[in-house]
Amino acid sequence: MNLSETQHRFHLSPTDLTFVADTLAGGERDRTGVLALLADPASADAILDQPALLRRVLDGREQLAISEFLYFYLLVRAVFREHGLDDPDLADHVAEALATYPEDCGPTEGRSPLPFAVDLFEAMERAAGAHERFYLQVRAGNLLLVASGLFPDHLRARAERRGAPGLRYYEECGASAYQRAGKHPLAREFCLAERLEQLGTVFPRSRRALNRVAEEYLVWN
Repeated sequence: MNLSETQHRFHLSPTDLTFVADTLAGGERDRTGVLALLADPASADAILDQPALLRRVLDGREQLAISEFLYFYLLVRAVFREHGLDDPDLADHVAEALATYPEDCGPTEGRSPLPFAVDLFEAMERAAGAHERFYLQVRAGNLLLVASGLFPDHLRARAERRGAPGLRYYEECGASAYQRAGKHPLAREFCLAERLEQLGTVFPRSRRALNRVAEEYLVWN
Protein backbone atom coordinates (compact mmCIF):
# COMPACT_ATOMS: atom_id res chain seq x y z
CA MET A 1 0.00 0.00 0.00
CA ASN A 2 1.74 3.11 -1.25
CA LEU A 3 0.10 6.06 0.46
CA SER A 4 1.77 8.51 -1.89
CA GLU A 5 -0.20 7.07 -4.81
CA THR A 6 -3.88 7.99 -4.98
CA GLN A 7 -6.48 8.18 -7.74
CA HIS A 8 -5.21 5.03 -9.39
CA ARG A 9 -7.82 5.27 -12.14
CA PHE A 10 -5.86 8.14 -13.66
CA HIS A 11 -2.74 5.93 -13.95
CA LEU A 12 -4.03 2.84 -15.70
CA SER A 13 -1.70 0.24 -17.15
CA PRO A 14 -1.18 -0.04 -20.92
CA THR A 15 -3.34 -3.18 -21.02
CA ASP A 16 -6.11 -1.35 -19.17
CA LEU A 17 -5.97 1.52 -21.64
CA THR A 18 -6.14 -0.95 -24.53
CA PHE A 19 -9.17 -2.64 -22.96
CA VAL A 20 -11.04 0.66 -22.56
CA ALA A 21 -10.16 1.88 -26.06
CA ASP A 22 -11.05 -1.44 -27.72
CA THR A 23 -14.37 -1.55 -25.90
CA LEU A 24 -15.50 2.01 -26.57
CA ALA A 25 -13.85 2.99 -29.86
CA GLY A 26 -15.41 2.34 -33.23
CA GLY A 27 -12.25 2.99 -35.20
CA GLU A 28 -8.71 4.30 -34.99
CA ARG A 29 -9.80 7.93 -34.80
CA ASP A 30 -12.22 7.07 -31.98
CA ARG A 31 -9.42 5.16 -30.23
CA THR A 32 -7.21 8.21 -30.24
CA GLY A 33 -10.04 10.28 -28.84
CA VAL A 34 -10.83 7.80 -26.06
CA LEU A 35 -7.18 7.63 -25.00
CA ALA A 36 -6.95 11.41 -24.98
CA LEU A 37 -10.02 11.64 -22.74
CA LEU A 38 -8.59 9.02 -20.37
CA ALA A 39 -5.42 11.07 -20.02
CA ASP A 40 -7.43 14.04 -18.75
CA PRO A 41 -8.74 13.65 -15.15
CA ALA A 42 -11.58 16.03 -15.99
CA SER A 43 -13.01 13.55 -18.49
CA ALA A 44 -11.59 10.17 -17.41
CA ASP A 45 -14.36 9.47 -14.89
CA ALA A 46 -17.06 9.89 -17.52
CA ILE A 47 -15.22 7.44 -19.78
CA LEU A 48 -14.80 4.83 -17.06
CA ASP A 49 -18.48 5.13 -16.13
CA GLN A 50 -19.55 4.00 -19.60
CA PRO A 51 -21.85 0.96 -19.15
CA ALA A 52 -20.16 -0.94 -21.99
CA LEU A 53 -17.03 -1.44 -19.89
CA LEU A 54 -18.89 -3.13 -17.04
CA ARG A 55 -20.96 -5.19 -19.48
CA ARG A 56 -17.79 -6.54 -21.10
CA VAL A 57 -16.29 -7.43 -17.72
CA LEU A 58 -19.46 -9.25 -16.67
CA ASP A 59 -19.99 -10.94 -20.03
CA GLY A 60 -17.60 -13.76 -19.13
CA ARG A 61 -17.07 -14.96 -22.69
CA GLU A 62 -13.44 -13.90 -22.91
CA GLN A 63 -10.35 -13.74 -20.74
CA LEU A 64 -9.64 -10.07 -20.19
CA ALA A 65 -6.12 -8.69 -19.96
CA ILE A 66 -6.88 -6.01 -17.39
CA SER A 67 -5.46 -5.21 -13.99
CA GLU A 68 -7.12 -6.36 -10.80
CA PHE A 69 -7.55 -2.69 -9.92
CA LEU A 70 -9.58 -1.84 -13.03
CA TYR A 71 -11.64 -5.01 -12.67
CA PHE A 72 -12.59 -4.14 -9.10
CA TYR A 73 -13.00 -0.44 -9.86
CA LEU A 74 -15.67 -1.10 -12.48
CA LEU A 75 -17.57 -3.42 -10.14
CA VAL A 76 -17.24 -1.24 -7.05
CA ARG A 77 -18.04 1.99 -8.87
CA ALA A 78 -21.28 0.58 -10.29
CA VAL A 79 -22.51 -0.87 -7.00
CA PHE A 80 -21.41 2.11 -4.91
CA ARG A 81 -23.37 4.47 -7.16
CA GLU A 82 -26.48 2.36 -6.59
CA HIS A 83 -25.94 2.75 -2.83
CA GLY A 84 -25.62 6.54 -3.08
CA LEU A 85 -21.81 6.49 -2.81
CA ASP A 86 -21.21 8.71 -5.83
CA ASP A 87 -17.65 9.91 -5.24
CA PRO A 88 -15.32 8.12 -7.70
CA ASP A 89 -12.39 8.69 -5.34
CA LEU A 90 -14.16 6.45 -2.83
CA ALA A 91 -14.52 3.63 -5.36
CA ASP A 92 -10.90 4.19 -6.38
CA HIS A 93 -9.63 3.70 -2.82
CA VAL A 94 -11.76 0.62 -2.20
CA ALA A 95 -10.83 -0.98 -5.52
CA GLU A 96 -7.14 -0.61 -4.69
CA ALA A 97 -7.80 -2.11 -1.23
CA LEU A 98 -9.45 -5.10 -2.92
CA ALA A 99 -6.64 -5.50 -5.44
CA THR A 100 -3.95 -5.51 -2.74
CA TYR A 101 -5.90 -7.44 -0.08
CA PRO A 102 -3.95 -10.73 -0.21
CA GLU A 103 -0.61 -8.90 -0.05
CA ASP A 104 -1.76 -6.64 2.80
CA CYS A 105 -3.00 -9.62 4.83
CA GLY A 106 0.51 -11.03 4.98
CA PRO A 107 1.35 -14.59 6.12
CA THR A 108 -1.40 -16.27 8.15
CA GLU A 109 0.70 -19.04 9.77
CA GLY A 110 -2.20 -21.48 9.74
CA ARG A 111 -4.75 -18.97 11.06
CA SER A 112 -7.76 -17.68 9.20
CA PRO A 113 -6.79 -15.43 6.27
CA LEU A 114 -9.41 -12.99 7.54
CA PRO A 115 -8.04 -10.39 9.93
CA PHE A 116 -8.75 -10.29 13.64
CA ALA A 117 -9.55 -6.71 14.64
CA VAL A 118 -7.80 -7.09 17.98
CA ASP A 119 -4.56 -8.07 16.20
CA LEU A 120 -4.75 -5.01 13.97
CA PHE A 121 -5.30 -2.62 16.88
CA GLU A 122 -2.54 -4.24 18.93
CA ALA A 123 -0.18 -3.68 15.98
CA MET A 124 -1.14 0.01 15.97
CA GLU A 125 -0.30 0.30 19.65
CA ARG A 126 3.10 -1.33 19.07
CA ALA A 127 3.94 0.98 16.13
CA ALA A 128 7.48 2.30 16.26
CA GLY A 129 6.56 5.84 15.24
CA ALA A 130 3.96 8.17 13.79
CA HIS A 131 4.46 7.09 10.19
CA GLU A 132 4.10 3.39 10.98
CA ARG A 133 1.04 4.02 13.14
CA PHE A 134 -0.65 5.96 10.34
CA TYR A 135 0.16 3.23 7.84
CA LEU A 136 -1.28 0.59 10.18
CA GLN A 137 -4.44 2.63 10.76
CA VAL A 138 -5.14 2.87 7.02
CA ARG A 139 -4.23 -0.80 6.57
CA ALA A 140 -6.62 -1.82 9.36
CA GLY A 141 -9.47 0.16 7.80
CA ASN A 142 -8.82 -1.41 4.41
CA LEU A 143 -8.56 -4.97 5.71
CA LEU A 144 -11.66 -4.71 7.87
CA LEU A 145 -13.69 -3.20 5.03
CA VAL A 146 -12.70 -5.92 2.58
CA ALA A 147 -13.15 -8.71 5.12
CA SER A 148 -16.61 -7.55 6.21
CA GLY A 149 -17.57 -6.64 2.66
CA LEU A 150 -16.51 -9.76 0.78
CA PHE A 151 -16.59 -12.42 3.51
CA PRO A 152 -19.50 -11.59 5.85
CA ASP A 153 -20.64 -15.21 6.03
CA HIS A 154 -17.19 -16.32 7.18
CA LEU A 155 -17.16 -13.68 9.90
CA ARG A 156 -20.65 -14.70 11.02
CA ALA A 157 -19.62 -18.35 11.13
CA ARG A 158 -16.48 -17.48 13.10
CA ALA A 159 -18.63 -15.59 15.58
CA GLU A 160 -20.98 -18.55 15.96
CA ARG A 161 -18.22 -21.15 16.31
CA ARG A 162 -15.77 -19.25 18.48
CA GLY A 163 -17.82 -16.50 20.07
CA ALA A 164 -15.89 -13.93 18.03
CA PRO A 165 -17.38 -10.46 17.48
CA GLY A 166 -19.98 -10.01 14.75
CA LEU A 167 -20.17 -7.75 11.72
CA ARG A 168 -21.23 -4.70 13.72
CA TYR A 169 -17.98 -4.89 15.66
CA TYR A 170 -15.96 -5.04 12.43
CA GLU A 171 -17.86 -2.04 11.10
CA GLU A 172 -17.13 -0.04 14.24
CA CYS A 173 -13.45 -1.02 14.33
CA GLY A 174 -12.95 -0.33 10.62
CA ALA A 175 -14.68 3.05 10.82
CA SER A 176 -12.60 3.94 13.89
CA ALA A 177 -9.34 2.99 12.14
CA TYR A 178 -10.14 5.22 9.16
CA GLN A 179 -11.22 8.09 11.39
CA ARG A 180 -8.04 7.87 13.46
CA ALA A 181 -6.00 7.88 10.28
CA GLY A 182 -7.94 10.87 8.95
CA LYS A 183 -7.03 12.92 12.02
CA HIS A 184 -3.33 11.98 11.82
CA PRO A 185 -0.98 14.81 10.71
CA LEU A 186 0.35 12.58 7.92
CA ALA A 187 -3.14 12.39 6.41
CA ARG A 188 -2.87 16.08 5.53
CA GLU A 189 0.64 15.57 4.15
CA PHE A 190 -0.62 12.85 1.82
CA CYS A 191 -3.82 14.82 1.04
CA LEU A 192 -5.87 11.93 2.40
CA ALA A 193 -7.56 13.50 5.44
CA GLU A 194 -10.91 14.12 3.71
CA ARG A 195 -10.90 10.74 2.00
CA LEU A 196 -10.13 8.77 5.17
CA GLU A 197 -12.73 10.62 7.21
CA GLN A 198 -15.25 9.91 4.46
CA LEU A 199 -14.36 6.22 4.52
CA GLY A 200 -14.95 6.16 8.25
CA THR A 201 -18.33 7.86 7.90
CA VAL A 202 -19.68 5.63 5.12
CA PHE A 203 -18.09 2.37 6.31
CA PRO A 204 -21.44 0.57 6.96
CA ARG A 205 -22.86 1.55 3.54
CA SER A 206 -19.60 0.62 1.83
CA ARG A 207 -19.59 -2.75 3.56
CA ARG A 208 -23.15 -3.51 2.46
CA ALA A 209 -22.33 -2.47 -1.12
CA LEU A 210 -19.36 -4.83 -1.13
CA ASN A 211 -21.63 -7.59 0.17
CA ARG A 212 -23.54 -7.24 -3.08
CA VAL A 213 -20.34 -7.32 -5.14
CA ALA A 214 -19.45 -10.61 -3.44
CA GLU A 215 -22.91 -12.12 -3.84
CA GLU A 216 -23.61 -11.16 -7.44
CA TYR A 217 -20.33 -10.71 -9.26
CA LEU A 218 -17.54 -12.75 -7.71
CA VAL A 219 -17.09 -16.51 -8.04
CA TRP A 220 -15.23 -18.27 -5.23
CA ASN A 221 -13.23 -21.44 -5.72
